Amino acid sequence: NRVIDANFDDIGPYASKKFVPIYDKQKKIYEFINLDTKKYTGIQTYRNTALYGYNILDIGKGKKIILDANGKKIFKYSFDRIFPYTNKNDETYFGVSLKNTSSLLKAVLDKDSNIIVPAKYKDITPMYSKNGNIKYFNSKIDHYRHSLYNTNGDLILPAKYDEIKIFNEDKKYILAEINKYNSPHGHSSYNVLKEGSTNPLFTADYIYKRHNNSKYATFMKKGLTGIIDMNLKVVVEAKHKNITDVSDDFYATYLDGESIIYKIGNDNELLEVDGRVDFKDHYITIANRQEDSIYNYEFKKLNSKDLVSIEVCYKDKNAIVFQDEDEKWAVVYNENVKYLDGDFESVRCGVEKFIIAKLKNKSTR
Repeated sequence: NRVIDANFDDIGPYASKKFVPIYDKQKKIYEFINLDTKKYTGIQTYRNTALYGYNILDIGKGKKIILDANGKKIFKYSFDRIFPYTNKNDETYFGVSLKNTSSLLKAVLDKDSNIIVPAKYKDITPMYSKNGNIKYFNSKIDHYRHSLYNTNGDLILPAKYDEIKIFNEDKKYILAEINKYNSPHGHSSYNVLKEGSTNPLFTADYIYKRHNNSKYATFMKKGLTGIIDMNLKVVVEAKHKNITDVSDDFYATYLDGESIIYKIGNDNELLEVDGRVDFKDHYITIANRQEDSIYNYEFKKLNSKDLVSIEVCYKDKNAIVFQDEDEKWAVVYNENVKYLDGDFESVRCGVEKFIIAKLKNKSTR
């Protein structure tokens, strides 16, 4: 239905069905109109951006303000930059920038103008919990100094860490790298800390957690690697030269071009192969100088010939596309291998359960 019986020069992007920016070519500005009252609100902007249910307005001289979905100005001050960060539960925080001499300093505010992170950082990145809500703000002064704030505005970690990650969300464990220039010991180290304390619960030369939902992390001490669980229990002692991957209860070591797969808690070798192991959700892939292979988790090899390319489908991780040494294409689905009929230039994963196969002059699905 036609809401307003009028012809406008243009209509800008809007975050609400109630307040809409109307462009005036003569004035070269946007003016907001209330679609309920059919009247202009008096709010004007040179440029409007709609983002996450908010309108960010350029009011000139490099300054910006922000309106909510009801057309209400959120902050009484203007900023050089504004960017909303929205949780899954629609709780929103605002990253803002203020020019200080030659540089922009960033801060974070909530919708009530409370300061969550003060304006003294070059960059601020939200860190999300497993349920998609913002848990912390990683705040960077420079490359060697990062601070951590929670969403209440409490300083969790002071500015002396290079890298900060969530280690165990349930136990409020945080993984932080401290550079040698900020370390009392004069060398770099990785520490797992409990929120509210800077005393490390676990320290190593290096700690790596591959995914947010990983059950384990690898660590290095004195040039040897081991594995800890999310409760900081050492489940594999630091005795291996190089642990390359960990998945569920399996891990792989790599040395001199060969990989060995073990099960955590058992020192028996389960599989020894030439190449580097990469654990996928349903498969194990082996990369070995254009002679790749695919195994299942019973350690049965699924390809009869060496492979030159492997793609695990992102949308359906039961599926793999590969090309063998004879340049023939095949699909693995639920561990069943099916070669494709035809002379294809390329084959790749598509959306859902489709495979996209490109012939010489066309594509087919």
